[in-house]
Amino acid sequence: MDETFLTTEEVLEYLQVNLRTVYRLIKAGKIPAERDGRQWRFRKRDIDAWLDSQRPRGGARATPASTAPAARAKLRSVRAFSSSMTNRVSATCSQKRSVSRTTMSTRHRTAARR
Repeated sequence: MDETFLTTEEVLEYLQVNLRTVYRLIKAGKIPAERDGRQWRFRKRDIDAWLDSQRPRGGARATPASTAPAARAKLRSVRAFSSSMTNRVSATCSQKRSVSRTTMSTRHRTAARR
């Protein structure tokens, strides 16, 4: 059986998301991926199955005409996830900057006392 593996760049084009979003999804365990040395590989059939599992469940199976809205809804959820991760990173960075400023002001006061 011929298995098609995708690179990270191919997955970001396939999902139409940013590279950082792909890595965030990998880190969160939300996307099926395998590590091959220092690179990530994705089975195309696993990505397709994952996308199908992310679609809203309905009574009837989606027709090709109605898959576009489902794909847009999935893209919105991936972008929302990306946005929430960006906000968390920004909050963490500003906390670190705050600590750095406190440390710097303490150093300046200590140096001034000498």
